[in-house]
Amino acid sequence: MPIDFSYNERLEAGYPGAIVNTEPKTLISRTVETATGIGFGVPVSQGANDNGVTTTAGNTDVLGVTVWDRTTDPETPDTFGQYRSARIMTKGVVWVRAGEAVAAGDPVCVTAADGTFKKTATGNLTVANARYDSSAAIGELVKLRLA
Repeated sequence: MPIDFSYNERLEAGYPGAIVNTEPKTLISRTVETATGIGFGVPVSQGANDNGVTTTAGNTDVLGVTVWDRTTDPETPDTFGQYRSARIMTKGVVWVRAGEAVAAGDPVCVTAADGTFKKTATGNLTVANARYDSSAAIGELVKLRLA
């Protein structure tokens, strides 16, 4: 087995769905109803069942944001598969990918069709009691605070 001698000088600040800090947070579990599964760091909505959750496509509200979980199925390591239990943050700070340039303090909106995080309310769902805690350019990671 070859030895890897190349390392980054710095650790990554985060990744989509990673919990930002150790402050108090609220995490809930819901069963994934979406056939293709749900990735990490994406907005989700209430599913058809009491304890179900789906992507925001076709929905009018946001329940929370999926949180990275190392116990996911090894065959689909980047998603919570259908009928699996997803970890969802409803309060706290989580890393997400910005769908447009955002600044700390901006409101959080979501494009329902694809779950893209934005600040622009026109044509998007506004996430109640949420704001960006850092600034980022389009495609970069940003801290999202759910209160």
